[in-house]
Amino acid sequence: MKNSLHIQVAPYRVYRGIVAGLLMLLGAPAAAPQSNRPAQAAPGATPAGLYRMKKATVMDEHGFARPVPAMTLLIPTDWQFQGGAQWGQFNGCTTSRVQTSFKSGTADGRLGVELYPPYYWQWSDDQATQHNMQVGNQQKAQVGGKPCDVMQPMSAADFLRRYAVPKLRPGKQIMAIEPWPEVLQEVQQTARETEASWARTSTPMRVRSDVARARLQYSLNGQPVEEWITVIIDVNARVWPTYNVRGGQGKAMHYDCSAYSMFALRAPQGELTARQNFFRMIAKTIKMDPNWQAQVNGVASNIAKTEQKGVADRNAIIAKSGEDTNRIIKEGYEGR
Repeated sequence: MKNSLHIQVAPYRVYRGIVAGLLMLLGAPAAAPQSNRPAQAAPGATPAGLYRMKKATVMDEHGFARPVPAMTLLIPTDWQFQGGAQWGQFNGCTTSRVQTSFKSGTADGRLGVELYPPYYWQWSDDQATQHNMQVGNQQKAQVGGKPCDVMQPMSAADFLRRYAVPKLRPGKQIMAIEPWPEVLQEVQQTARETEASWARTSTPMRVRSDVARARLQYSLNGQPVEEWITVIIDVNARVWPTYNVRGGQGKAMHYDCSAYSMFALRAPQGELTARQNFFRMIAKTIKMDPNWQAQVNGVASNIAKTEQKGVADRNAIIAKSGEDTNRIIKEGYEGR
């Protein structure tokens, strides 16, 4: 089963959180390293403390009647850039049908920034509901649909260890998982505000958020590099109705989970921490195009309305099936 309320708000929240999330993950600005501040620039060179930047655009080539910009950012003029918006049903947990991603960096790749699409999954404390989720995924697969993975909620650190790093950097060693108490405080404050807004609805929601970044060291094209893989985790929990043949109808917690602000920030070995201000500067320039975002959210809203009716129909079928099963069991006992 799918929670249509979560589906409706997911696209807006994730895209809104991309830039804010990266800024938080990078933390407060630190003093710029002196090695990056030459006392006097050579003739014709960029003055000390300044960067020559160019505008890079993530284009949506296929989502609408004509190509439109989805995201822009500023990168150094000597960096390469590759990015785009891909449409399709990538995940069965959300109505969002578009993924934006980009990678940018120096020609040798030793210094760069990459953005990865968000990831979603679901869970329930009720074993019967878990089974129904798996059956639903199998049914989707039979008609070419995408599943919504069924996994327990997890911390940001566990997500980096179990999913993000093995998928994005297979075989690479994690040197450390770095938490940020001050960043976590900001994320949790946002979670409390979201929780408070849902408390005024007929379906209150408990929100839990977590952040972490993994520090990696490996060789790239024969050169040693360091890299952060960052992530913010949101877990939205609600009480859902359940049905058990023995116990009848009941209730259990259902969890919609998302991982977003997944960035890779890479620098030559020994320079990663010193480059934090530089990465933060680039992050501040990332902007989602408001017109494109409004169109994407409109598509998601239309899909959600369709799925909302489907959820209501399925719930009615489940309820009717439960009543019929109860009646059959009761009649069986009475007939003994």
